[in-house]
Amino acid sequence: MNSDFDKKVIFVGGIHGVGKTTLCEEISKKISLKHYSASELISNLKSENITKNKEVSNVRENQNILLESVDRYLNNEEYYLLDGHFCLLNRDENIVEVPFNTFRLLGLKAIIVLVDHESQILKRLVDRDAKSYSIDFMKEFQKKEIYYAKEVAIRIGVRYKVINKTSDVNETLEFITSIINK
Repeated sequence: MNSDFDKKVIFVGGIHGVGKTTLCEEISKKISLKHYSASELISNLKSENITKNKEVSNVRENQNILLESVDRYLNNEEYYLLDGHFCLLNRDENIVEVPFNTFRLLGLKAIIVLVDHESQILKRLVDRDAKSYSIDFMKEFQKKEIYYAKEVAIRIGVRYKVINKTSDVNETLEFITSIINK
């Protein structure tokens, strides 16, 4: 793995079903910014697919695979949108934080956390994955995602913004453009 890992990654985090990929695809089309999904990058180097119910058997191993994939597929000259998670569900459906070192090594230039009403997220998860959780669990999951994303941003020293899914996409575009043009 590249030791300096000086990538230009704008990380778009959020819990499962919040709409990260949809937002990133929309932004990517508007400003010609390449977009990658962390789970797809992991799958590119890993024969075992992430299970349909979004549980991850070994969070640390998956993050090491993500770092290797980013090092292999993303060059240092371009900015990228990378959507993924700050917290994941383990096999016991406990919320676990992605190791801090993963974010430190990704070469993050900024962090966006996408949020939405938990009932809307839950509806998307049921429709997409046939998976359901309680509203209280979704609230806890989203709260932990936001808290840990902010902690990561502070520790790395990058800008951080929470964006509501219902917000105008121009708010997100302005934030991203300010990072790229810095």
